[in-house]
Amino acid sequence: MKKLIAILMIGLLAACSDPKDILLTKAEDVEKNAEQIKKLSDDEKKLLVAYVFRAEAGQIFGANASDNYGITVGEAIKRQKQFAEEQKVKEEAKKAEEEKARKELEAKRTVLNSAVDVIFVHHEFQQGKYKYDDKVRIALKIINKSDKAITGIKGILTFTDKFDDVLKKVEFKSDFIELDGKLAPGKEFDFSGTVDVNHFIQEDIKFAETPTKDMKFTYEPEVVIFEDGSKLEVGK
Repeated sequence: MKKLIAILMIGLLAACSDPKDILLTKAEDVEKNAEQIKKLSDDEKKLLVAYVFRAEAGQIFGANASDNYGITVGEAIKRQKQFAEEQKVKEEAKKAEEEKARKELEAKRTVLNSAVDVIFVHHEFQQGKYKYDDKVRIALKIINKSDKAITGIKGILTFTDKFDDVLKKVEFKSDFIELDGKLAPGKEFDFSGTVDVNHFIQEDIKFAETPTKDMKFTYEPEVVIFEDGSKLEVGK
């Protein structure tokens, strides 16, 4: 009889030796059974820790402990692995959607750029009577590359230094009022305008002081309006 009991006890201990059979009722069960859990692979340990962390976070936001506990370590690992795979699928779908939107935006801007060129010619600092009156005058050349007269353009001017750090972003638009409201096909327009210099903003000061030759420029078109009433828009 003693021998039979000993055999049954050995069998019982062997049956309980698998850390995946440990019942999780709360986060502290992981620490309580640390010696057994050490037998898990590194990946399984990471999945278990991630599951418990997610379960605890869920309780902070109102979830019941019974929703995430009362399962074995093995089931917790399985659930976390499934959750991670689902998140990966969602992330890949999100990235694909963002890349699609980026390509669509790029394609639209290519179309707008094929209609109009905006070229940065030069800029110069203009000191005002008072410090808050200081300005930078910007000279641009606008070229109508389309086969229709243009009555307005709108976009973003971005000026960067040689390190590609942004110095100034300017919302820009022109309705060609100096040309009676339209820029004919193939024609150029020399635009000149000013922006304020804020002496509390280091980038504004650097923008004013950096020579034109040491500056980079990009124009992001948003709208081109033609004389016939048609228009090209990034958002359309």
